[in-house]
Amino acid sequence: MNSFFPNNPPLLTLQNISWSYQPQQPLFRHFSLRIRAREHYSIIGTSGSGKTTLLHLCSALLAPTSGHVYFQGAPLYKPHPRISVVFQHYGLFPWKTVEENIFLPLRLHNAAGLPPADPDLPARLELEDIRSHYPHQLSGGQQQRVALARSLISHPRLLLLDEPFSALDEYTGALCRREIHRYLQQTDATLLLVTHNLTDARSFGTNILVLSHKKGGVPRVVPHSTPASVLRTFLEP
Repeated sequence: MNSFFPNNPPLLTLQNISWSYQPQQPLFRHFSLRIRAREHYSIIGTSGSGKTTLLHLCSALLAPTSGHVYFQGAPLYKPHPRISVVFQHYGLFPWKTVEENIFLPLRLHNAAGLPPADPDLPARLELEDIRSHYPHQLSGGQQQRVALARSLISHPRLLLLDEPFSALDEYTGALCRREIHRYLQQTDATLLLVTHNLTDARSFGTNILVLSHKKGGVPRVVPHSTPASVLRTFLEP
């Protein structure tokens, strides 16, 4: 792989990947994408177009039926300590407290040479008062903030977010958006954001990846400056 990009290999490479739920209905067919550090992609698309599936492929939670995924120039076959995912339904462990959920990645990967945890992160996301609570005691918005804190605590180089603001009110949504922007500005991390919100898509993405069933469902990359009115045409049934 290094010989393929000898000077500046991408952080993440999808090389000719295909994937399908059923053999005759592929979500992706020989799809390739190269993403470099600090190059952020917002992913938008029609329902069932493969947005969440793409995040799972990029994090090795799913394996492509053909093709290859590379992270930091090496084949990606299993979850990596420098890749963090925020699932649409949070993915918190119900038997662990808020604090235990947040710091779990550091305990799981304590030999991976991760940078020290940011001790102020829970406070910035206003989680200090619920550190000893369990997920069943939390609102959806609180669970979403815990999931975001857990994803950032391990200093990921690749941050994969699946509708991270869907359960948040205006105040906590702004809080989380600010924290994500802060992290991206202070690190060399790369973001892949699945969202239905075109304002967020244009705000976070340096590029926008459009997945659509129209025109054969071929993914296309458009600049983040693409007007929202144009983006909406890609999302029409």
